This record gives sequence, structure tokens and C-alpha cells, in this order.
Amino acid sequence: MKYTRIMVISIAALLSSCNSEPVDKIVGSYAREITFEDKNPATMKVLGNGTIRDTIFISKKKDGYQVDNTRWLKNDYDQEGWRNLEHAEDHPSPTYTVSYDKTDQSLNPTNPLMANPLYLDFNKGLLCSDRNRTGGWKKVK
Repeated sequence: MKYTRIMVISIAALLSSCNSEPVDKIVGSYAREITFEDKNPATMKVLGNGTIRDTIFISKKKDGYQVDNTRWLKNDYDQEGWRNLEHAEDHPSPTYTVSYDKTDQSLNPTNPLMANPLYLDFNKGLLCSDRNRTGGWKKVK
């Protein structure tokens, strides 16, 4: 009887661990920096370089995950420092919720009109916007 109880508990623990989502591998901060040459639109003269720091924050919620995005810009030719792009043309995506699909390790928006799916690569620590998992955001925390 005691042996049977131990086996049932062991099997239940094993099954629950197999079915659970890898929450600790999903949640966190993912960042990327994009550097580009900035030109004067009238003269096409190069002003200098600009850098966009794009960060995605994923947190666990009751039913799925929440995705938040921030974007900051810094130019090397001015003294303005890092500026929030919240109200710029290249603004961050709005906050939305996603569900995890373990078959292709994707995060799918609960409202498909809000955003496109994101794809995880746990081996490389990447969050990508395409199925091929090229480029993307590197997990930093």
C-alpha cells in the first residue's frame, strides 16, 4: 500500500512537470539595439548615427502572459540623450496578452488584431518575430 502511494505521487509529479509551461524560460526582459545612419532629409548629408533600444518585457498573468514594449532613441550628434519613442512615428507596440503554444514555442496574441505571434528559441535565449527565429531580441534578465 505504501509502495503504491509513493508510485502514484511520483507519477503525478512527473506528469504535472511535463505538462507545465516553462514559465521561468518565458518571462523576462528581451532587448535589441538597432544602429542606423541619420541623414538630413533636405540635403541627404549624414548627421551621425542613431541608436534605438527596443525592449520587450514578458510577465506571467493569470491566463497567459503580458507583453510590454518600450523603445528609446539616442543620437550621437546631439546632446538630448535617450528619448522615449512612446509618441513617435516608430512607437512601441501597445501592451497585449498572449498564450503559450508549446508545439512551436510561440506566444500568440489573445486578440490577433493587436499583434503578430512571437517565437521563442530557448537554446539561444531569443525572442523573434518570425518562425525562422532570425535576429530578434536577446533575453537579458
